[in-house]
Amino acid sequence: MPHVNSPPASQLAAQPFDALFVSPLRRARQTASVVWGDRPGGPTLLPSLREVDLYSLQGLEKAQAKQSLGPVYASWQAAPAAFELHGHAPVRELWHRASLAWRSVLGAQAPRSLLVRA
Repeated sequence: MPHVNSPPASQLAAQPFDALFVSPLRRARQTASVVWGDRPGGPTLLPSLREVDLYSLQGLEKAQAKQSLGPVYASWQAAPAAFELHGHAPVRELWHRASLAWRSVLGAQAPRSLLVRA
């Protein structure tokens, strides 16, 4: 993960834009704060920009997941779009949230030059 004061963040901070949409993740909010700078207002927080939630696979390293949840992990790797875990379909849930995020972004009034940071 690039540091929020990296050249790309500084370059974006100098670019003109009307709106910045950001996920609730701390690293995304930190980057958005640097990029937004001293513009009036602030970035728009969109919870729908969250990352995929892998439930019991969340936070495990690959080796741990393979060892403790072998068939489940193999299923996730083989067909992510069809993968289900504990009644959840993580990739399809992500796609749904992404569609909600794009509706918010594309439906925003006035701003035509914008950034999205997930």
